[in-house]
Amino acid sequence: MKCLEVHRLEESSLPDAYAFLETVFTHEQQIPKELIPLKFETQFWWCIQADGNIVGTVAAWKDRKEWHWGRLAVSVHQRGNGLGKKLAVQSFSDLFQMDIREIIIDARDVTVKLLLSLGAKITGLTTEFYGIPITPMILSKEDFDTFQSQ
Repeated sequence: MKCLEVHRLEESSLPDAYAFLETVFTHEQQIPKELIPLKFETQFWWCIQADGNIVGTVAAWKDRKEWHWGRLAVSVHQRGNGLGKKLAVQSFSDLFQMDIREIIIDARDVTVKLLLSLGAKITGLTTEFYGIPITPMILSKEDFDTFQSQ
């Protein structure tokens, strides 16, 4: 597989990201497409593209004083190639460079192991979201920096 780079998504490309997420979240996981767009003023998106098409996304948003991270998705044809980790590492690196101290995450089971390897900690019990288990987690700049230095 050729090297696919993570980059920040321009606001004008959000409809493409939403369409991609509809394929992953709505068609694969039965999450209503109305839940895909973020309704927060301060938000950032990252993506990976192949041949001009989005094959992975992730987002971060500020809700009051807390930063959240999610909407991590990778195309079914690209899974298992480390793209989720690339998206996570780049997005966390960018966020922590903005002087954000910690990020709150509700992670699906498939993402929990990845986040633990990046220094995130589980903060509560796993619950269900549209039939999919999610685990509350938090990642601090300090813990992420410790991961980066290893």
